[in-house]
Amino acid sequence: MCRYFKIVTLGGDKYSSYLKEEIEQKGRVHFGWGWHDLRQLKNSQKLNDSEKVVWRYSKFMLERLNKGDRLVVQFERPLRKFMIVEVSGEYGYNDPPGDDFNHFRPCRTLTPLIDIDSAVVSRALRHDLSKRGHYYQIYSEDTIQELDELIKEEKWNAPQYSEKRTVEAEWADTIETVVPSTFEIIGRKWKATSFEQFVARLVENIPGIEVSRAGDSRKGWDMLIRIFDPLSGEIMFDEVPVQCKNHIGIVNTERPIEDLKRCIENSGKSIAYLFILGDLPDQFTYKINNLQQALTSRLNQEIKLVVVDQEQIAKLFMRYWQ
Repeated sequence: MCRYFKIVTLGGDKYSSYLKEEIEQKGRVHFGWGWHDLRQLKNSQKLNDSEKVVWRYSKFMLERLNKGDRLVVQFERPLRKFMIVEVSGEYGYNDPPGDDFNHFRPCRTLTPLIDIDSAVVSRALRHDLSKRGHYYQIYSEDTIQELDELIKEEKWNAPQYSEKRTVEAEWADTIETVVPSTFEIIGRKWKATSFEQFVARLVENIPGIEVSRAGDSRKGWDMLIRIFDPLSGEIMFDEVPVQCKNHIGIVNTERPIEDLKRCIENSGKSIAYLFILGDLPDQFTYKINNLQQALTSRLNQEIKLVVVDQEQIAKLFMRYWQ
């Protein structure tokens, strides 16, 4: 049985065409976090914080994948189309390197871009391909069998490929439409400090979490929360700092990152949350992970920085609004 992995390689306006062309024309599938050659990092005696982040998030390209493994590749979010390729060679690194997406594995293209809403894609397959994460292995035997059949039978050429999964497709489209409109409304209705009140109300509505202290601390957090064990009801984490930020458009400031750093340093806790509206560029995520690694190294304990983005906020509101 072939091993299947799902990978997300979001190139945005700058890299989207390049990533697809590399697969179709050169037979090379790329992955992000591409600022260091993984072969050099593996042989390095000591990594700096930036190198540790790159190694953590992309080492699977070097160590996990084998020839013959199949990759389901997603190029955009939300997931609209996917392509399946088969790994055919060893890890490589762009020479000369570009700004990003320098990691690659030689590959053989097995499918064209497949419409996720096509009638040939089952609801179960769509679910297994829509999980969060930049990459993960697909273990479901039913999903693996469906992917095998999709390739073997070339279902993209079948008459029913152009048909849409009516109810399921409409349901998915509705969610993808409602979520953006929801976080846009939240952003307009709850501006500046009132967004902190919105987050406090939202958190209080989520089972197993309560606000222990609200209000700007001047120490980095806007509230402290208490998280309970769902089985025993005992307190798992207490006085956890939460930072709230309401931005419009692309988040191009490092203030939220600086405040997260202050949260950890001033609270003495090992975990902090950031509820943030706005479009988060890849560089923002990279800097968050870099800070997490730097704090872990400096404080000699594992630090967790959790970002709750606008899509998650909208979905939480839709689920726990009452």
